[in-house]
Amino acid sequence: MPTSTAVWSRPFHQHGSQSAELLWVAWMPQMGIPGAFSRSLDGLPPGDPVELDTRLIDDKGWLGEWITGPFASYAAFSSTPIDLKRLKACPGAVVVRDSRGDPSDLAALQTGVAMCRGLARLGALAVLDVYGHRWWHPEALLALAPAREFDVREHVRITFETPARNIEEGHWCHTRGMKKLARPEILMRGLEPRHANPAGRFLNEVALRMAHGKWYDENSQVRITPPGEALPTVGFREIPDDSGTPSPMFVNACLEVFDFYERTQEVSNSCVNLLAALEQWA
Repeated sequence: MPTSTAVWSRPFHQHGSQSAELLWVAWMPQMGIPGAFSRSLDGLPPGDPVELDTRLIDDKGWLGEWITGPFASYAAFSSTPIDLKRLKACPGAVVVRDSRGDPSDLAALQTGVAMCRGLARLGALAVLDVYGHRWWHPEALLALAPAREFDVREHVRITFETPARNIEEGHWCHTRGMKKLARPEILMRGLEPRHANPAGRFLNEVALRMAHGKWYDENSQVRITPPGEALPTVGFREIPDDSGTPSPMFVNACLEVFDFYERTQEVSNSCVNLLAALEQWA
């Protein structure tokens, strides 16, 4: 098995107005990093090292906000349970963070995930991807192949909210983690439970295009072509931030998906045509 991979690229990069923000918190049973990161073992990208802000934090108040506040609820969604009581007993954590203008590749993100994998190898009890709203158990991080291609599902979480907000807005489906890619979150609402899987697949496809560098705003239209018949064209409306979604924590711009009428070149007030087509998308 190869021990290195190419830098994660953005083959369709269009420079956008946002910056890429990264933040992971890794709880350590002992203060300090008992070793070093490895290009072959952890999957650091080739070429010159990407410098990220890495520091030890022992501020119990700051660390406690992540394991007793809204983010504590996300631990239940980890494939392997996260023992928050063990994290509370840790003397501190390693914080890995970065902020840079819209990057033409994903080397910084690749480096950050590799460092998280290395921290798991070096004894971290759990790692929180703050912007992705995702807890990583060390076993899950170590199960990632060091040399692997970019997979947007590792970095962007798609949530279908239950219960519904209200009769008018129905269920919401939205992304978390696009901030790491210098892109706005994507939102759909007015959904019913049967839309959960197809809406999630649709948002994942749009998120992948944006991860590869596409920049979408209110002047953009998107048409996804899965196997079979192409889906309807959709347009977007900008929402200044994502504070309408639960626990935004770190406010990010948001694009809401709507049907787009190509004949009139107008954006609809709903996405009923898209949803009808998605129901046929196996």
